[in-house]
Amino acid sequence: MLKASLRSFLAHKGRLALSGLAVALSVAFVAGTLILSDTIDATFTALFTSTAADVTITPRQAFTPEVEDAGLAGPPATLPAATVARVSGLPGIAAAHGQVSVQNLTVVDAHDLPVGPTSGAPTLGQNFYPSTHPAFRIAEGRAPAAAGEIALDQTSAAHAGVQVGDPLRVLTPTGSTPERVVGVAAFTAANPGVGLVLFDTPTAQTVLLGKPDVFTAITLDAQPGVDDAAVARQAAIALGNGFAVSTKADQAASSAAQISSFLDVITYALLGFAAVAVLVGMFLILNTFSMLVAARTRELGLLRALGADRAQVVRSVLAEALLLGIGGSVVGLAGGVGLAALITTLIGQAGVDLSATSLVISPLTPVAAFVVGIGVTLAAAWFPARRAARVAPMQALREAATGPSPSLRRRAIGGLALAAVGAAALISAAAWHDTLTTAAAALGVGIVATLLAAVVLGPILARTVVGGLGAVFPPMFGAIGHLSRRNAVRNPRRTGATAGALMIGLAMVGAASVL
Repeated sequence: MLKASLRSFLAHKGRLALSGLAVALSVAFVAGTLILSDTIDATFTALFTSTAADVTITPRQAFTPEVEDAGLAGPPATLPAATVARVSGLPGIAAAHGQVSVQNLTVVDAHDLPVGPTSGAPTLGQNFYPSTHPAFRIAEGRAPAAAGEIALDQTSAAHAGVQVGDPLRVLTPTGSTPERVVGVAAFTAANPGVGLVLFDTPTAQTVLLGKPDVFTAITLDAQPGVDDAAVARQAAIALGNGFAVSTKADQAASSAAQISSFLDVITYALLGFAAVAVLVGMFLILNTFSMLVAARTRELGLLRALGADRAQVVRSVLAEALLLGIGGSVVGLAGGVGLAALITTLIGQAGVDLSATSLVISPLTPVAAFVVGIGVTLAAAWFPARRAARVAPMQALREAATGPSPSLRRRAIGGLALAAVGAAALISAAAWHDTLTTAAAALGVGIVATLLAAVVLGPILARTVVGGLGAVFPPMFGAIGHLSRRNAVRNPRRTGATAGALMIGLAMVGAASVL
């Protein structure tokens, strides 16, 4: 039986190669998404870990939900500049720096054209000060030292053709100010894609915050050999309850968590496309093995006549599927690495530098790749394998290769039930105005249910719709049109499954285009 399975597998290389391509594409989507997500997460974690101060002090109200997005919607929370003096003399502290940081500045050149990151990320305004954990350095020119001077990030400057000495205008929360570029700053780690405008500290306080005696945060550099947790405890005791004190690890974890919440959206979106690819692949594999089983009815009947039992026939078909799944998974995993590398390069061209970290392939990635590739292939081949096991030994001696088609009654009942659920969910989503979350959930259920209903009802629709639409084929194409119409109607399950794969692909293209 093993030899027969291997010979059968090699005898249909063309069909199986196309099914293997479907498996490889499905696995490539899944593996590429996981590799890309892990790589971005590792890149930004390394960035936050290397650039976070030993201890960071912020106003406690900055962490309350009411002003969580104050940097986007209004003036940021601040703390008095005198706080720097209160903590700078504590034991174990090498230096204390007041930090000014504001989001969403707008920078324009002399022609009023925007100067900013190509990634579409915001432009940050900060004060420049020396630190043992600098997030950026001056790559050209010098640091700003007086009012009217700024340093611009390297990516924005290169994209807009700005050089040292060029005049710019910065739109800040307090108004519009003319500035001159005296330096170009480069990130010390990966560029997260944001723009950056640096001021000297007094100018940053006045221009960005509108007050000369406040900061948005205070960073503390611990002395060599001093634990930052001990420094954080001392600062918290000295300042009291009005401030939030976090260590380097806390700050890095918090920043990484914020990035992770954004990455989750990207990961889920890419995995959604991967799921569609897997579903389409299942249809193609199901069709391939259905055709192979139908073509091998006599062969399987002869094997039964020679003593093979049903379990052996099932294992024979599943062995072919296993070989197909393993081969497709290997190719798909390699393709996923290439896909992740390609997307990383494209992201880099958009202004987000991920080159500081090589591609991260966690142990979960190859496991997921082979589970998806082999699991999908075996699941799709299971039903054809069961049909193959039902081939009677005497069918090898008959002229009729196939028996009567099974009834589609259960399919009709199940499909109509799914369609009813989907329609009810869609109507509920359209009429629900209380909460967006509930309406979105109803919409998702409605979309999935109606799509599955169309798949389940595919053979019934194929028998009726194709039969009607194909009526114009015989007059147009003669005997070929007559044969094509009868062939499509003769096996409605196979026709419905093929049309279902095409339907899902077109549905995704339509959804992406509308979005």
